[in-house]
Amino acid sequence: MAYPCEAAFRQHGSMPPGNDKAAARRRLRGARAARSDAQRAAAGRALAARVIELVDIEGAGPRADITAYLALPTEPSLDEAIEALRARGHRVWVPRILPTSLEWVALEDGQRIRLGPLSIRQPDGPAVSAESLAAVRLVLLPGLAADRDGHRLGQGGGYYDRFLATLAPAAVGGPLRAVVLFDDEVISSVPTEVHDQRVDVIVTPGRIVRTTSATS
Repeated sequence: MAYPCEAAFRQHGSMPPGNDKAAARRRLRGARAARSDAQRAAAGRALAARVIELVDIEGAGPRADITAYLALPTEPSLDEAIEALRARGHRVWVPRILPTSLEWVALEDGQRIRLGPLSIRQPDGPAVSAESLAAVRLVLLPGLAADRDGHRLGQGGGYYDRFLATLAPAAVGGPLRAVVLFDDEVISSVPTEVHDQRVDVIVTPGRIVRTTSATS
């Protein structure tokens, strides 16, 4: 069976020529829109298991600080993963969008969730800046695709690249950086620019992929 992303890149080639991020994003977004609700729901359930597996592998401890995100309808959902993490006692932070950066809110029971900029779900409550998240052990971040060298293609706003630039690399005590994707969005090569931040791990419903960034 060909998944939507695989079919799109088979039809048009493995990647757009050169460093055409815009064309890559169009194809990947189109492939995501073609997924059924049932496929998205199944992916969310499987991702909950993969995320808990990753936390166990990394030995994050019983009450770790973890950043995540509240997914758009077409993104891989972390809702069930977040529920599982909080049930284990972890503190989960999700972003609110500012004009050029992200601020972070710890999820709590009974919290009101509103639609914010870009139709992204955002919680009410006090927020902290990225610089206040020194204790975070794991960063779960969205993307459209990634390759095994740790290059990540995001939505184009640059919010997460700027956020990751404030954190120390995992190799020197910073948090593990893990992009969450559908299985077929792990591709051979991602177009990159000099400001792009690499990730250590790719988490999909079916697997956990350690990138070369984690060992370089």
